[in-house]
Amino acid sequence: MNERQDRSNFAAWLSAEAIRSLPTVDEVMIRDVLALTEDMPRDMALRLLAQHDVLSVPVVRGSTPVGVVSVGDLAETGAATCCDDGYPLYYRYEDHVPRAWLERGLVARPGQVHDVMHPFVLSIEASANLVQAAHRMLSENVRRLLVRDGTDLVGVVTGSDLLGGLARWFAPDVTRGAYAPGGLVAGGEERVMAGPVPP
Repeated sequence: MNERQDRSNFAAWLSAEAIRSLPTVDEVMIRDVLALTEDMPRDMALRLLAQHDVLSVPVVRGSTPVGVVSVGDLAETGAATCCDDGYPLYYRYEDHVPRAWLERGLVARPGQVHDVMHPFVLSIEASANLVQAAHRMLSENVRRLLVRDGTDLVGVVTGSDLLGGLARWFAPDVTRGAYAPGGLVAGGEERVMAGPVPP
């Protein structure tokens, strides 16, 4: 069977009913998200990013996301904060950065967060399923999305979160680190797939 047939069989197996049973973004997202307000002084914002070991964060008005801002926007770093296509780098990476990097003598520009933030909100509803979120990430070529409940910011979801959620949905009894190449559990025990199995 070639790769095209594999994809066709998988698509047929993953029916509309199966897709509806997928976990939602709400079930896999990161809930504890640092966000800054538009009127926060830039020096305070820079200190908060360093304190929490993050390179960039969402900006909110009340509880509604209105943009993103990064260390490069807040400080006199000269670092790029946007991609050539206009997408802020916030959406193109997942990882935290070491606090030492953020604390190496960065000086905030005067003013407030709203003066330098990117008014770019790329989000998905918390009720969307993981396939919908993955499709959004792939179509936008990003690695994370803000998560909304209505207009409120309620979390952030990354590609790693989606992958983990899908893996747990397909094989909920596999513990982290237990899977080995060839479909065997480490230790040589045969692996039995939980849940629906493709024909």
